[in-house]
Amino acid sequence: PPRSTLFPYTTLFRSLSSGDVIVLKGGVTWTFSSTTDDLITIGTSGITIQGGQRLGSPWGTGFPILDGTGTTASRAGLYISGKSNITIDGIKIYNIELSPSGSSGIKLFGVTTNFELKNSTLDHTGDQSLQIGTGTGSSHILIHDNFFSNSGRLFMSVDDGITTDDVQIY
Repeated sequence: PPRSTLFPYTTLFRSLSSGDVIVLKGGVTWTFSSTTDDLITIGTSGITIQGGQRLGSPWGTGFPILDGTGTTASRAGLYISGKSNITIDGIKIYNIELSPSGSSGIKLFGVTTNFELKNSTLDHTGDQSLQIGTGTGSSHILIHDNFFSNSGRLFMSVDDGITTDDVQIY
């Protein structure tokens, strides 16, 4: 598939507003110049990241791929901390594993409400395909219709005294 560099992705994802939808063209592989930074850090609540193949009139074919080839430190494909109303639909996060351990396809931390990961693929993402560490008041976390392969585990930790409600994995 075609290859693109998501540049300057840090500026793009920091300048988003609630309600924005980022559509990545299906069949395009996005590469990243850093081998140590998380591929994408979501800094705004209320956004959707979607593969173009998921549109009513598809834009591209197959998954857009966030490719972390060359990882030299523990990192995440998507890092989300304390954000809510986030939807990830129809993307592939690939090859961010660090041997012998480290890295996660998606890291979701802090108080999070209304997070949905659907129709996506996480492949070769290290220790955790999905790592969730919620804060008190987190709720409505939906993980469904995804494919996880060549990864250690789906890992969710809820510390003593932390209340998390309505987590659905199916």
